[in-house]
Amino acid sequence: MKNGTQKIPTSALLGYDTNEDGEMVIIQQEAEIVKTIYRSFVQGVHPGLIATRLNGVGAKTVYGNDWTSDSVRKILRNEKCCGDVLMQKPITIDYISHISKINEGEAEQYYIADHHDPIVSRELWNKAQELLDKQSWMKWKRREQQRLMPVKTGRLKGFISISTEWKEVSLTRLISATQKVRGT
Repeated sequence: MKNGTQKIPTSALLGYDTNEDGEMVIIQQEAEIVKTIYRSFVQGVHPGLIATRLNGVGAKTVYGNDWTSDSVRKILRNEKCCGDVLMQKPITIDYISHISKINEGEAEQYYIADHHDPIVSRELWNKAQELLDKQSWMKWKRREQQRLMPVKTGRLKGFISISTEWKEVSLTRLISATQKVRGT
């Protein structure tokens, strides 16, 4: 581990596989999901909304599960995405039963920079870590648009204001809000 020659298991790692020589290689289709997660997060999209979007297009985690806010944050925290490796994050405490746990200082860890080809740039990874460390992302809105509220008085009574900052407005929500105005 200290020399960085130990093989890295990739069966639970989205975006990578291991070739015949035991080297980590990028799986492009999975890597696109990882890139989307990082780009979206750095642009201010809440991890919960990223998960919702990924589920909406049918993308699955490496285990074939639906995405959650927590699974998105795990991808964002994984140093392997920028080409580095932290050895001995989990440690095996019983070799017979294969019980393992998160290493909380019981064993020495080894950080190897530039171990393999990165999926995301170091700059993008560092920006994501900075945002995660500040925890300011927790205050981000989970939705891209607010409630559709019809104007109740004045010349614009019955109109529904829509912000130009919203990426899209659901047709179903627009029809529902319109029906409320018309009383139907």
